[in-house]
Amino acid sequence: MVHETSGLLQRLRGMTVAMATPLDREGAVDRDGLQRLTQRIVDQGAAAVFPLGWTGEQPALLSDARREVIERVVRVVDGRVPVICGISEQSLPRALVEADVARDAGADVLLATPPFSYPLTGDMILDFFAGLASKSQMPIILYNNWEAHKSLTPAEIEKASRIPGMIGVKDFSDFIQLQRLLANVHRENEFIVWAAEEYVLGPALYLGARYSMLGGPGNLVGDWGVRIHECAEQGQWIEVAQIHKRILALCDALYPIGGSPFSVVKAALGILGFGAGNAIPPLPTLQGEELARVQEVLTRFEIL
Repeated sequence: MVHETSGLLQRLRGMTVAMATPLDREGAVDRDGLQRLTQRIVDQGAAAVFPLGWTGEQPALLSDARREVIERVVRVVDGRVPVICGISEQSLPRALVEADVARDAGADVLLATPPFSYPLTGDMILDFFAGLASKSQMPIILYNNWEAHKSLTPAEIEKASRIPGMIGVKDFSDFIQLQRLLANVHRENEFIVWAAEEYVLGPALYLGARYSMLGGPGNLVGDWGVRIHECAEQGQWIEVAQIHKRILALCDALYPIGGSPFSVVKAALGILGFGAGNAIPPLPTLQGEELARVQEVLTRFEIL
């Protein structure tokens, strides 16, 4: 497999938004809300859009809904920025089915966690990604998420970076590991390390990260994420710190309101007019007092 990836990776520099999936009151994909959310994310200056990740409830969506989401997002984006499609699954054959759907829809890159139903060794995970990259014939991003599966060490991720077709890692672990990945695994225009935790975004940018994937802030205040990257590129570190603190304050105010930060983001998007605010069970859909608290936070931070 031969991919010219340096140009693609240059286009991905900046903030990628891990998109939520707007749903209607019956739980179906809200087509209008999805289209308008995609358009807003692109208009605000995101480097790329990433539907069907954890924020997009990919593991919970039915197959037809996944297909509809990626097809509609690609159609709205229309080549203006790269589209990264989440295809996390429980086995290589199932992941390859999702890869075919994403490729046929026109996605540019695939992103996957390791399978998370069975205990796996590091070597098993590396074999999985070697097969996924080889058989899908698509550029692949490894999502290293300690909440969902065995977390890979920097040494294991470095091995993954040598697999043909692997172009980067979205790392959601801890700041110590992120520092080691930025120092020892990141290779500009070859294998990219994306910062994935909004709570360490500012420090990561100070250490040299220039790629991030943001879920909650990306969907709700994408212009803040774009601006903090611009300031980092220009060495405006006081403003980087100010924006970082504002993002932290927003997340600290919003995330504890519901049973899950994913549910809170969906509720906030519903208030903003993107879908009905529904989450897919077992994630709760916020109502009543919790919904009013979300609206108060959005008003206080001048997001409404």
